[in-house]
Amino acid sequence: MTTDFVLEDHPEWKAVVLEPNPYLFEKLVEKYQDEERVIVMNSALWSKDAQKTFYVSGHTGASSLCAEKSNMGECKEVEVSCFGVTTLLNVIKGNIVLNLNCEGAEIEIMDELMESGAHKKAMIFVQGHKEVMPNQELYDTMFEKLDKAGVSYLRGTYGKLHKAAIKKGISMVDVLIEKKKPDWVELFSEEG
Repeated sequence: MTTDFVLEDHPEWKAVVLEPNPYLFEKLVEKYQDEERVIVMNSALWSKDAQKTFYVSGHTGASSLCAEKSNMGECKEVEVSCFGVTTLLNVIKGNIVLNLNCEGAEIEIMDELMESGAHKKAMIFVQGHKEVMPNQELYDTMFEKLDKAGVSYLRGTYGKLHKAAIKKGISMVDVLIEKKKPDWVELFSEEG
């Protein structure tokens, strides 16, 4: 869904979608088969280029590189190729929207972005999964680091922020291109 909103807002942009869950990957390939602006890859995003075990839960929505997520239940293990976030950002030219919905891998990815300086290349949306991870305090620490470093990021997915912004008459172009951060607390006050 995030891809749809980004392309709707910016028809001149292209999207690279990484989806390691085999079931969801097939659905995305089918959905975007006629869309030239979208490349769907059966890969994961990680802190570095690697082969990793990916855990696919019995229910398709709960899959992750992190087996310790509390909502996983019994899982099937599959090996996936992972793109390092710095590698990915170094090959993409132009405006970059990085929507992280990595089911628990956000902390390692954001640490790499900060250490490498690659966080300066993208507008970053982070959907954390604090409530289903055993080390929940690491999420608070991650956001504190980002704030201290002055990193431009928004908590939430692009799709959810897009819907709320439209209701408030805020342009996502202003947010993405001009790096303006509206008061997201106010923006979501009606959303709950």
